Amino acid sequence: MKIKDEYVLPKNLKKKLSKVNQHLNKFGGRSLTEKEAIRFNIDNNAQSGFEAGSIAFDMSDAPDEYNGLSWHRASANYYHWIGDALISISEEVTNVPYDTPQYLIESITK
Repeated sequence: MKIKDEYVLPKNLKKKLSKVNQHLNKFGGRSLTEKEAIRFNIDNNAQSGFEAGSIAFDMSDAPDEYNGLSWHRASANYYHWIGDALISISEEVTNVPYDTPQYLIESITK
């Protein structure tokens, strides 16, 4: 399945991405785009939801501290929820599960 450059997320996935972005914005990060969310499993290949959340905070350019909050000291629940949400958005659209070997990603996305 070739991944389209333009893809409109269904309403339920847009809502999930919106919640992800609310959490990232709370820590001073920028909102991730639909394209970044769709390609998350392809471009980042996280091994767990926790790691995926950490990658998302990094992608959002969240500062070390924002309004007294530090994403580095955020609850593990933030990391897991954000990561799991991005993993599920990406997998639903691209059929690429997280922690997939690169050769399989290439075979799925061709």
